[in-house]
Amino acid sequence: MNQRTRQDAPATHPPRTEPLDSADSTVRVNGLEQVIELLRHADPSFRNSLLKRLQARDPALAQRLLRIIR
Repeated sequence: MNQRTRQDAPATHPPRTEPLDSADSTVRVNGLEQVIELLRHADPSFRNSLLKRLQARDPALAQRLLRIIR
């Protein structure tokens, strides 16, 4: 059995040394746009399941997403 060891594992990035909240490390993400794209390309059963669960937690957001993707 060929098991990988830590030595032959891919190299990882060095640990971050600056604070996470520094202005240089800020990454803006438009989460709504990402969710819309995910829903547009998702399998219909997955999309419906996700929207159903979202409807239970945040009905207004679920309705907004439905209006946008249809």
